[in-house]
Amino acid sequence: MEAGYFRDSLRLAERYVELEPLMPQAHHTVADALYALERYGEADAALEVADQLGSTESKWIVGITNLTSGQDDIAIANFEASMKQSGLASDWVRDLVTGARDPITGQAYLDRRIPDIVASMPASSAYNMRLDLNSWYVSLGFLDRYYELILEHEFNEAEWSEAEVLVYSGIVFWHQGFTAHPKYLAVAESLDIVDLWEHRGPPDFCEKVSGDWVCK
Repeated sequence: MEAGYFRDSLRLAERYVELEPLMPQAHHTVADALYALERYGEADAALEVADQLGSTESKWIVGITNLTSGQDDIAIANFEASMKQSGLASDWVRDLVTGARDPITGQAYLDRRIPDIVASMPASSAYNMRLDLNSWYVSLGFLDRYYELILEHEFNEAEWSEAEVLVYSGIVFWHQGFTAHPKYLAVAESLDIVDLWEHRGPPDFCEKVSGDWVCK
């Protein structure tokens, strides 16, 4: 997924489901690949299965897709349901969506409110909540800020770094402009993704033009 081979990712994710049909995360991986392939209805169906299997993340992910498509009321309902499933307060959700939606002041609003929300969470939930909320920058079109967040972190070859988590989240919704951003190729090079393309062939969203990689 991270390298952009979405059809191969879907094939592997479907095999994951065959091997572990009761594992919610298996259905999440199917949904990620389907979202990247812009097969939204099928992705939502995969997340519904994960939800039935006890996932506390599925409704949050659907909320992200709702936010991306401008369905704010449905997004709010899904975010609030996800927080309830996790036993966490959700009284901030509607205000955050409303404040973040303004194209002029929304980014600054997220910058100010996300740290406060994360600080209010139990320590066991704070890290994942920060990553989950940071993904809103992509959904709402604040890509310059999202790349700033990525580049605040080191790329660590020995482990799955926070930077890579953010890159992965951006890749799932690459069609929001994540891979077309001027900083994407530099990040892909830092993660050795470009080397993989050279060896394996182009991903689903890039091609080589006159010797240079061009991504859409």
